[in-house]
Amino acid sequence: MLMIYIVNASNPNEVWEMPTNSVKWSEELNAVSTGSFSASFIALNNLAKAIGTNPFYILAGGPRKILIKDEQYDNPYLFQGWVTNIQFSSSRSEVSSITVNFADPLCMLSKRVGQNFAFYDQVASGLIFKTELDYCQGQENGDLGITLATLPATTSRQRTVERTNMLDLLIGMSAAKNWDGYDFWLDHTNWTLNIGTKGSHKPELVLEERNSMNSQLNIALKSRLANRVIVQGGEMRDGDGEVVQEPIQVIRENTSSQPIWGLHEEYISATDIATEPFLNARGDTVLADRALPLYTQNITLSCLGDDPNWRDYTTGDWLQVILPKFQINAEYRVKKRSISHTNGVFTLGLTFNDE
Repeated sequence: MLMIYIVNASNPNEVWEMPTNSVKWSEELNAVSTGSFSASFIALNNLAKAIGTNPFYILAGGPRKILIKDEQYDNPYLFQGWVTNIQFSSSRSEVSSITVNFADPLCMLSKRVGQNFAFYDQVASGLIFKTELDYCQGQENGDLGITLATLPATTSRQRTVERTNMLDLLIGMSAAKNWDGYDFWLDHTNWTLNIGTKGSHKPELVLEERNSMNSQLNIALKSRLANRVIVQGGEMRDGDGEVVQEPIQVIRENTSSQPIWGLHEEYISATDIATEPFLNARGDTVLADRALPLYTQNITLSCLGDDPNWRDYTTGDWLQVILPKFQINAEYRVKKRSISHTNGVFTLGLTFNDE
């Protein structure tokens, strides 16, 4: 069973166990981890009375940290994040239930911007992000508590950072946007941000059809085709921010796809990139994914999470997936994992792709 705790950030000794009806928690490769829980307002009100306060103070009396722990295991917290939204629902004249949304601390990067102007040319993507993270957390009252692990070698890129949204910068250089991008993930025991390649191959873990309650296979066809990509670049500036080159535009094509599937164009705005080789690389990334229709197979499963045990793998790991009805018997990477615990019933949702 997943247990939810709320911590008063201004007084970490105040920790309250929540009387939940349901808990949902989702983690996705190269994305912010999010979730929610619901509770009876009566149960929450009884807890508040017992400690001499009210439900509104417990959930919204200041910054509220949220913790998820696996009741069956004496392990560190599975998740540490922040309460982001609270919804009170009423039946006639009384509040009857409450739903609380939460997200990991990376969500706070969406409320931070980088330097006023910085031009990075042929600089490792991990170092670009580290420099900007140090800047935004170094401001007064700006520390988010995120530390960056030792950086591995990452692909060199060109980026113009001009009050750039920090979460967009992190995702924009990741594998979510680039075929040669990094993975990023948060260690929830200490809020350490890792950049590199997440996961490993685990052939001993086999997910078979008999272990799933329902499944869905999606093969992307014309709706995601792009065999001609127009990439709009930005200005090139010197160290003082003066324009030394006007914006350029490049076009990247897959001419073998066009006669078969017809012309499918996509326009990409890449104003943070100013030179042709890096703009070409941005366009080639899109072509590599979408020039042909069967670029990936997404499999979504719902299961009980006990065979294999969901604690033995995470997003980024490769598992053996056997689904005869879809003619699938191959290794797939876990792209997303969603856990739901409602009234004592545990279910696990998994999304794979064949990258």
